[in-house]
Amino acid sequence: MSFESTKNYKEYLQYKQLKSTLVCNYKGIDLIKALSVDIIEVFVCKHKKTIKNILVPLLRRLDIKPLHEALCQYKTVFTFDAPNRKDHWNLVTAMSKDVKDATVIPLHYHYIFWFNFGLWFKYFFSISCKIKTSFRNRLYLTARCLFFVRIIKNLNIYFSDNVYPSKIYVPFCSQTYTEACLTLFFKQKGLKTFNVFHGIFGRYKMFLTNDVANGENILAEHVLAFNETQKNDLIKYFGINTNRIAIAGNPKYPAKNISVKNSFKSAIILGGIYPYDSYLEQLLLLADKISQTEKISFSLKPHPLSKIETTETFQNCKRIQLINKTITLKQIFDSSNFDFAITHNTSTYYECMYYGLLPLRWGVGENLNFEGFDDKFYNIDSFLQIIERNKREDIQIMNQKIMRLLVRSYGMGINNYEQLIR
Repeated sequence: MSFESTKNYKEYLQYKQLKSTLVCNYKGIDLIKALSVDIIEVFVCKHKKTIKNILVPLLRRLDIKPLHEALCQYKTVFTFDAPNRKDHWNLVTAMSKDVKDATVIPLHYHYIFWFNFGLWFKYFFSISCKIKTSFRNRLYLTARCLFFVRIIKNLNIYFSDNVYPSKIYVPFCSQTYTEACLTLFFKQKGLKTFNVFHGIFGRYKMFLTNDVANGENILAEHVLAFNETQKNDLIKYFGINTNRIAIAGNPKYPAKNISVKNSFKSAIILGGIYPYDSYLEQLLLLADKISQTEKISFSLKPHPLSKIETTETFQNCKRIQLINKTITLKQIFDSSNFDFAITHNTSTYYECMYYGLLPLRWGVGENLNFEGFDDKFYNIDSFLQIIERNKREDIQIMNQKIMRLLVRSYGMGINNYEQLIR
């Protein structure tokens, strides 16, 4: 299976060509690689950047000092650049927990305006004018260049002594944004770098989203995959050399016996990022109808990057309860308020199984083809048929199948970070 049939695959190939031909370096750092996810967003995914998106890079400055102090004190430094994602924080701390002489540094920023007319015109004409996108998006890419230039300037001040070749740098996401820039810099300084993952991605069916960068733009030297499935996908779809990849596992999910329920009275709906909101709206309308005729209640936990709760459709779904985005999935699962789940374009499909909720998948607008079971529905009839079939399943056999799937596709019970990061 491949994503060659996706509707923006042509733009993806053009992006790949652009990336291989555009030349833009600063102090030996390839800014095109640092900008890759930004270019994907505006060129492949057709994002429309706002004035705020342009101004923030011109104001935002990375605090280098904590990172410098950590690398002076510890052999291995993890960084984390998603302050609002408690679930991701739990994952990175689990990855670093058993690694010797290691620490995790959350990245912090301050805001001071900085602008260089010479560099602005240089990058606007050398990069942005060669990318077919709106004028505003071109201004955005130029502003992002200046943001990275400022980071590199400050990094060179703090790390001017070149005494760090024995150190290890593990960004939470070496492929994107600030951590992409940091990865390129520390590779130049001779640090050993590792790429880790924060979820399952790929196998796109309809269109490519910006998380295609998780496979396409891996900048770290060594790649630590969750499982064999992810490793094979990286080799097959993104051409990553098999010698670079090791199976590290998913330390958030240690081995345990799985015990899902096959009762269907209360459901938690878990959706994906905002490009999937229109399909999620259709699911909410369906769930609202089902709640009128069946003894099933529904609650919605939006993805942090979804805007579904602001839609008129959700406002009209009076029977669906909204769960605050700040509440973590772990807190929801621990509450025992739900006995099954409905997922759409999200790897929480696997997390539900781990915590004892049998997930069904909304098949309309499915873009991410995760490995799983025959559990997709498209209307009320297919939803009720799946429920009735699962009620008749032998629960012990079902749990055994789920355990094998979680090991194979989500890295459950595998934790090799201590052995591999050294």
